Amino acid sequence: MGCCDPDEESKKDITGERRCTDVCWLCLYIAFWCLMVIIAAFSFVYGNPIRLINGYDSFGNTCGTNNNKKIGSLEYSGMDTSDRPYLLFFDINELRNSLKICVKQCPPKTFYKIEDLGQYYRQNKVGYCNYKFNYNELDKPNQKWDVHVLSRSYGPCPVLPVYESTPVLNRCVPKPVKEISDAILSNLYGLLNNWDTLEKVLADLYTSKFVIIGLIFCH
Repeated sequence: MGCCDPDEESKKDITGERRCTDVCWLCLYIAFWCLMVIIAAFSFVYGNPIRLINGYDSFGNTCGTNNNKKIGSLEYSGMDTSDRPYLLFFDINELRNSLKICVKQCPPKTFYKIEDLGQYYRQNKVGYCNYKFNYNELDKPNQKWDVHVLSRSYGPCPVLPVYESTPVLNRCVPKPVKEISDAILSNLYGLLNNWDTLEKVLADLYTSKFVIIGLIFCH
Protein backbone atom coordinates (compact mmCIF):
# COMPACT_ATOMS: atom_id res chain seq x y z
CA MET A 1 0.00 0.00 0.00
CA GLY A 2 1.39 3.39 -1.00
CA CYS A 3 1.69 6.28 1.36
CA CYS A 4 -0.99 8.25 -0.44
CA ASP A 5 -3.50 5.43 -0.92
CA PRO A 6 -6.51 5.49 1.39
CA ASP A 7 -6.78 2.48 3.61
CA GLU A 8 -9.62 -0.03 3.40
CA GLU A 9 -11.37 1.43 6.41
CA SER A 10 -11.62 4.87 4.77
CA LYS A 11 -13.09 3.33 1.60
CA LYS A 12 -15.79 1.60 3.60
CA ASP A 13 -16.67 4.82 5.37
CA ILE A 14 -16.98 6.77 2.10
CA THR A 15 -19.17 4.09 0.53
CA GLY A 16 -21.34 3.85 3.58
CA GLU A 17 -22.10 7.55 3.56
CA ARG A 18 -23.65 7.51 0.05
CA ARG A 19 -27.41 7.93 0.01
CA CYS A 20 -30.21 9.54 -1.95
CA THR A 21 -30.14 13.26 -1.28
CA ASP A 22 -33.19 14.20 -3.41
CA VAL A 23 -35.89 11.98 -1.95
CA CYS A 24 -38.55 14.61 -2.57
CA TRP A 25 -37.75 14.90 -6.29
CA LEU A 26 -37.50 11.13 -6.60
CA CYS A 27 -41.00 10.77 -5.18
CA LEU A 28 -42.31 13.43 -7.56
CA TYR A 29 -40.63 11.64 -10.48
CA ILE A 30 -42.22 8.31 -9.54
CA ALA A 31 -45.61 9.96 -9.01
CA PHE A 32 -45.33 11.65 -12.42
CA TRP A 33 -44.66 8.35 -14.19
CA CYS A 34 -47.48 6.62 -12.32
CA LEU A 35 -49.82 9.40 -13.42
CA MET A 36 -48.64 9.07 -17.03
CA VAL A 37 -49.28 5.31 -16.96
CA ILE A 38 -52.78 5.87 -15.57
CA ILE A 39 -53.57 8.48 -18.24
CA ALA A 40 -52.24 6.23 -21.02
CA ALA A 41 -54.21 3.23 -19.74
CA PHE A 42 -57.38 5.32 -19.43
CA SER A 43 -56.93 6.66 -22.99
CA PHE A 44 -56.46 3.22 -24.53
CA VAL A 45 -59.30 1.61 -22.57
CA TYR A 46 -61.92 4.33 -23.01
CA GLY A 47 -60.61 6.04 -26.13
CA ASN A 48 -60.15 4.93 -29.73
CA PRO A 49 -56.59 5.62 -30.93
CA ILE A 50 -57.28 4.08 -34.33
CA ARG A 51 -59.57 7.06 -35.12
CA LEU A 52 -56.49 9.29 -35.14
CA ILE A 53 -54.84 7.11 -37.75
CA ASN A 54 -57.66 5.96 -40.03
CA GLY A 55 -60.08 8.82 -39.63
CA TYR A 56 -63.86 8.50 -39.35
CA ASP A 57 -66.80 9.21 -41.62
CA SER A 58 -69.74 11.58 -41.20
CA PHE A 59 -71.72 8.87 -39.40
CA GLY A 60 -69.19 8.19 -36.64
CA ASN A 61 -67.72 5.03 -38.17
CA THR A 62 -63.97 4.60 -37.82
CA CYS A 63 -62.56 3.49 -41.17
CA GLY A 64 -60.90 0.08 -41.33
CA THR A 65 -62.53 -1.44 -38.22
CA ASN A 66 -65.35 -3.88 -37.50
CA ASN A 67 -66.32 -2.74 -34.00
CA ASN A 68 -68.08 0.55 -34.72
CA LYS A 69 -70.92 1.24 -32.31
CA LYS A 70 -74.41 2.26 -33.31
CA ILE A 71 -75.09 5.89 -32.42
CA GLY A 72 -78.75 6.16 -31.50
CA SER A 73 -80.89 6.11 -34.63
CA LEU A 74 -78.21 7.67 -36.83
CA GLU A 75 -78.39 6.02 -40.24
CA TYR A 76 -75.27 4.14 -41.40
CA SER A 77 -73.63 4.30 -37.97
CA GLY A 78 -72.30 1.06 -36.47
CA MET A 79 -71.15 -0.29 -39.84
CA ASP A 80 -68.41 -2.85 -40.43
CA THR A 81 -65.76 -0.85 -42.29
CA SER A 82 -62.91 -3.36 -41.97
CA ASP A 83 -62.66 -3.50 -45.77
CA ARG A 84 -62.88 0.31 -46.10
CA PRO A 85 -59.67 1.75 -44.61
CA TYR A 86 -59.62 5.07 -46.51
CA LEU A 87 -61.57 8.28 -45.99
CA LEU A 88 -63.07 10.07 -49.01
CA PHE A 89 -64.30 13.68 -49.01
CA PHE A 90 -67.30 14.31 -51.26
CA ASP A 91 -66.31 17.90 -52.00
CA ILE A 92 -62.68 19.00 -51.93
CA ASN A 93 -63.78 22.64 -52.20
CA GLU A 94 -65.81 22.47 -48.97
CA LEU A 95 -63.81 20.11 -46.80
CA ARG A 96 -65.33 21.02 -43.45
CA ASN A 97 -68.91 20.86 -44.75
CA SER A 98 -68.37 17.86 -47.01
CA LEU A 99 -69.83 14.41 -46.41
CA LYS A 100 -67.12 11.84 -45.65
CA ILE A 101 -67.34 8.10 -46.21
CA CYS A 102 -64.97 5.16 -45.82
CA VAL A 103 -63.94 3.52 -49.09
CA LYS A 104 -62.08 0.35 -50.11
CA GLN A 105 -59.55 2.29 -52.17
CA CYS A 106 -58.94 5.85 -53.18
CA PRO A 107 -60.13 6.67 -56.70
CA PRO A 108 -57.52 5.17 -59.09
CA LYS A 109 -58.60 7.48 -61.91
CA THR A 110 -60.65 10.59 -62.50
CA PHE A 111 -64.40 10.15 -62.94
CA TYR A 112 -66.01 12.93 -64.96
CA LYS A 113 -69.58 11.58 -65.26
CA ILE A 114 -71.99 10.03 -62.79
CA GLU A 115 -72.32 7.05 -65.14
CA ASP A 116 -68.59 6.44 -64.80
CA LEU A 117 -69.04 5.83 -61.08
CA GLY A 118 -71.75 3.25 -61.79
CA GLN A 119 -69.68 1.49 -64.43
CA TYR A 120 -66.64 1.29 -62.16
CA TYR A 121 -68.77 -0.13 -59.34
CA ARG A 122 -70.17 -2.86 -61.58
CA GLN A 123 -66.70 -3.82 -62.79
CA ASN A 124 -64.77 -3.65 -59.50
CA LYS A 125 -67.40 -3.62 -56.72
CA VAL A 126 -65.83 -0.43 -55.38
CA GLY A 127 -68.23 2.45 -54.84
CA TYR A 128 -67.67 6.13 -54.20
CA CYS A 129 -71.29 7.13 -53.55
CA ASN A 130 -73.00 6.97 -50.19
CA TYR A 131 -73.43 3.63 -48.45
CA LYS A 132 -76.24 1.49 -49.90
CA PHE A 133 -76.56 3.71 -52.94
CA ASN A 134 -78.38 1.79 -55.68
CA TYR A 135 -75.98 1.86 -58.62
CA ASN A 136 -78.51 -0.05 -60.73
CA GLU A 137 -80.45 3.18 -61.03
CA LEU A 138 -77.64 4.46 -63.22
CA ASP A 139 -78.25 1.64 -65.74
CA LYS A 140 -81.64 2.84 -66.88
CA PRO A 141 -81.55 3.38 -70.67
CA ASN A 142 -81.97 6.88 -72.02
CA GLN A 143 -82.03 8.22 -68.48
CA LYS A 144 -80.61 11.70 -68.12
CA TRP A 145 -79.49 12.39 -64.61
CA ASP A 146 -79.50 15.78 -62.99
CA VAL A 147 -75.91 16.00 -61.80
CA HIS A 148 -76.84 18.71 -59.32
CA VAL A 149 -79.19 16.26 -57.57
CA LEU A 150 -76.89 13.24 -57.35
CA SER A 151 -73.51 14.94 -57.17
CA ARG A 152 -73.42 17.21 -54.11
CA SER A 153 -71.30 17.97 -51.07
CA TYR A 154 -73.67 15.95 -48.89
CA GLY A 155 -74.34 13.17 -51.39
CA PRO A 156 -75.54 10.79 -52.41
CA CYS A 157 -72.50 10.93 -54.73
CA PRO A 158 -69.37 13.08 -54.66
CA VAL A 159 -69.08 16.37 -56.47
CA LEU A 160 -67.83 15.75 -60.00
CA PRO A 161 -65.23 15.29 -61.21
CA VAL A 162 -63.95 12.77 -58.66
CA TYR A 163 -60.20 13.12 -59.06
CA GLU A 164 -57.62 10.37 -59.03
CA SER A 165 -56.32 10.27 -55.48
CA THR A 166 -53.61 8.82 -53.33
CA PRO A 167 -53.88 7.95 -49.61
CA VAL A 168 -52.20 10.40 -47.23
CA LEU A 169 -52.66 9.47 -43.57
CA ASN A 170 -55.41 7.15 -44.87
CA ARG A 171 -57.24 10.14 -46.37
CA CYS A 172 -57.81 10.27 -50.13
CA VAL A 173 -55.95 13.31 -51.44
CA PRO A 174 -56.28 14.21 -55.16
CA LYS A 175 -53.13 14.05 -57.21
CA PRO A 176 -52.06 17.48 -58.49
CA VAL A 177 -53.69 18.28 -61.83
CA LYS A 178 -54.28 21.55 -63.60
CA GLU A 179 -58.00 21.49 -62.73
CA ILE A 180 -57.21 21.60 -59.02
CA SER A 181 -55.92 24.92 -57.80
CA ASP A 182 -53.02 25.19 -55.39
CA ALA A 183 -55.39 26.78 -52.88
CA ILE A 184 -57.60 23.66 -52.79
CA LEU A 185 -54.66 21.32 -52.26
CA SER A 186 -53.26 23.69 -49.67
CA ASN A 187 -56.57 23.65 -47.78
CA LEU A 188 -56.71 19.86 -47.92
CA TYR A 189 -53.20 19.39 -46.60
CA GLY A 190 -53.86 22.14 -44.09
CA LEU A 191 -56.83 20.18 -42.77
CA LEU A 192 -54.68 17.07 -42.43
CA ASN A 193 -52.01 19.08 -40.64
CA ASN A 194 -54.55 20.69 -38.33
CA TRP A 195 -54.28 17.90 -35.76
CA ASP A 196 -53.17 18.88 -32.30
CA THR A 197 -49.56 17.99 -31.57
CA LEU A 198 -50.68 15.56 -28.86
CA GLU A 199 -52.92 13.72 -31.34
CA LYS A 200 -50.02 13.34 -33.76
CA VAL A 201 -47.74 12.02 -31.02
CA LEU A 202 -50.36 9.54 -29.83
CA ALA A 203 -50.97 8.36 -33.39
CA ASP A 204 -47.24 7.77 -33.92
CA LEU A 205 -46.94 5.96 -30.60
CA TYR A 206 -49.92 3.75 -31.39
CA THR A 207 -48.55 2.86 -34.81
CA SER A 208 -45.11 1.94 -33.44
CA LYS A 209 -46.25 0.43 -30.13
CA PHE A 210 -44.85 -3.06 -30.84
CA VAL A 211 -41.45 -1.66 -31.83
CA ILE A 212 -41.30 0.40 -28.64
CA ILE A 213 -42.26 -2.58 -26.47
CA GLY A 214 -39.64 -4.74 -28.20
CA LEU A 215 -36.92 -2.17 -27.65
CA ILE A 216 -37.83 -1.89 -23.96
CA PHE A 217 -37.46 -5.63 -23.36
CA CYS A 218 -34.35 -5.94 -25.54
CA HIS A 219 -32.58 -3.10 -23.77
